[in-house]
This record gives sequence, structure tokens and C-alpha cells, in this order.
Amino acid sequence: MYRTVVRRKRREEVAGDLMRAGARTGFRVTFGEATEEILQQARETKAELVVMGAKARKSFAGHAPLTVAYNVVAKANCPVLTVRG
Repeated sequence: MYRTVVRRKRREEVAGDLMRAGARTGFRVTFGEATEEILQQARETKAELVVMGAKARKSFAGHAPLTVAYNVVAKANCPVLTVRG
């Protein structure tokens, strides 16, 4: 519970900083397959940038890692900034 509160406060601080700098920010909760939901929201809002957390994972037998962040980066119509979490 504490970590959730800290994360929410930090997200609100970052969003406030971005808005003061003139950027539009948003936070949405949706249900479904994560990659498709993120891509759909980016399209619907005409996002200029998607920022998302990503965990570093080793690939399996030389294949690209099958993570949500990897798939969003591969399929998004706008730049994606991944932040190591």
C-alpha cells in the first residue's frame, strides 16, 4: 500500500512538472491486453510520446524479449521512452 501511495504521489509530481513546462499529460485505467490498450490510447489521444516503465529481461535463445514495453516500442506510431524500473 505504501509503495502505491508513493508511486501515485511521484506520478502526480512529474505530471505537474510537465504541465508547468507546457506539456499535456494524462493517466488512464483501462482493461484488456496491455500492449493493445497502450497503443489504442496513444492513437486515440494522438500522443506525441509514450513514456513507460520497462524491466530488463534476458532474451530466450537469442530471441527478442516478449515484454509489453518491447511490443509497444515495436508497434507504436509515435516515439516511446522506456524508463528502467
